[in-house]
Amino acid sequence: MESLSARTIAGTPIVEMDTATIAYAAFFLNLQLILGFHKRYFRSIAMPSEAMSLFKTFCVMIKERAIRKLVSNRLISQLNIADCIQLILHFISGLLVLFPIYTEKYPVVVRIMGALINACWLVTFPILCLLAFTRILIILRYVSPYKTNPALRVFNIIGFFMGGIVLVLGIIGMHFTFIDLHWEYDVEKPFAHLVRCMELYAFLPCIVLSYFAYVALTIHIRTTRSAAQNTSLPRFENQIFLHYFIVCSFVISLVICWNVSAMFGLSSRLQDFIMNCCWIISCYINPLAVMLFNRTTRAAVLAFFGLRKRSQLLVASTSMPPRHQASY
Repeated sequence: MESLSARTIAGTPIVEMDTATIAYAAFFLNLQLILGFHKRYFRSIAMPSEAMSLFKTFCVMIKERAIRKLVSNRLISQLNIADCIQLILHFISGLLVLFPIYTEKYPVVVRIMGALINACWLVTFPILCLLAFTRILIILRYVSPYKTNPALRVFNIIGFFMGGIVLVLGIIGMHFTFIDLHWEYDVEKPFAHLVRCMELYAFLPCIVLSYFAYVALTIHIRTTRSAAQNTSLPRFENQIFLHYFIVCSFVISLVICWNVSAMFGLSSRLQDFIMNCCWIISCYINPLAVMLFNRTTRAAVLAFFGLRKRSQLLVASTSMPPRHQASY
């Protein structure tokens, strides 16, 4: 296929529409269709792929009162909202790869999209951190699993405020744009360095804190397991730690690789493509992990599709003795 002439944004060359680019874009779009909407696996009784999509999981977590009443599940719903917005914008990004003329024709719209997708990505970090410490406080019986503690509500607002700062600075500075096959900072634009520093020194530590919080949570449950004499605790502790070990490890690795490659100029078209696909996959990691490790949500999703009786749905608190009902 004959290549189209290269175009530029602020002197930066963007994609040449060659065969490889079209292949990248096709995979870029199909990755989301396969993960989120593909119905070929819907007939699988054990774990329907359609039911495992973020959108279906999110729908169930919003509609089911038994799930929605738990504080931790309400925080997970906030994560799912941010992930949904990212996936919609990622889908549009795939179209921008196929039709790069629109990146040049509507640069303001593209950069506003960039500000929104970057803010939604980064705001998940403090929410994950808050979710970790909320679970610890619930298990230690310092807060109720059903009512949001005022202090935790303040921290939740702070997390959204941090994301709002990223969004406002992104819209004002227009520094996050789609170039070639990936989103990246335009370092020549205002506030690009500031937001990148916020990402490394304010948002990334939230994920690290989340990881160590779950380590502490697992250690605490192990130390109290013998006294509790509850056979469900070993499985409960492993589910919690494995869930967020996967989520936090994937996100930390992605952020580090993304920033290291940008700082030292190690990126290539293939690497940019892989990193962007990993970003898309990261939006599915949490809901898929919820489906795998949270039996209550899994039962509700299966009931939503008529694959399990609604009477089998049970939600219990995550607090420790004297009530050992591991709802996670």
